[in-house]
Amino acid sequence: MKRLLLIHTTLNDAFTAITNDEQIVRVAENSIQKDHGSFLHESIKILFDEEKLVPGDIDAVAVTSGPGSYTGIRVGLSAAKGIGYALEKPIIVCSTLEALAATAYDKIRKAGTYIPLIHARLQEFYAGFYNEKMEKIRPEGWFDLKNGIDLQNGDRYFFGPGINPEILTEPDYQWLDIQKVNVQSFGISAFRKFSLGELTDAGLVAPNYLKEAYTTAPKK
Repeated sequence: MKRLLLIHTTLNDAFTAITNDEQIVRVAENSIQKDHGSFLHESIKILFDEEKLVPGDIDAVAVTSGPGSYTGIRVGLSAAKGIGYALEKPIIVCSTLEALAATAYDKIRKAGTYIPLIHARLQEFYAGFYNEKMEKIRPEGWFDLKNGIDLQNGDRYFFGPGINPEILTEPDYQWLDIQKVNVQSFGISAFRKFSLGELTDAGLVAPNYLKEAYTTAPKK
């Protein structure tokens, strides 16, 4: 049995959890985005205490690396890297888009193209493209939906936090009401990556911003 610590803070809803293989055994959640930083370390301590574990009992740390909230990405990765360094444990890095796609597949269990969207700004979106095996069809990126999406034939499922389904104008686009990453789905994805040896040293973990922060010049 492998025990994993899950960390997800890149979207509005955050959670930490402990798994035995792919089974969630304990979870803590927070739905106030500005409190993710204060929630994170305290929740991890409580998880270990409730399970009567010490930090060294885990085999790896799984973390969502973005895209999403810039602050949320940094908070989660900093915690994961710190724990990995201190305990000499590997890190399992999972894109937020992949975690959303896994959530969608677990909900409907159908073949097709899963296209998670995260709003970037204006009419721009971060997007991922996965098949039902959670294999990446094309690189994650950002685009304007008005330009359309050239994909292979078949069912196309769109979903994502805070996305208005009215933006989907093509008749073969199907909308799924999925607003957040499911804990169990992330646990299954993390364990699969662990089993396949998709592990990263803490020193090599990097944020998945996809696009640099949009800023304006400061006023003099």
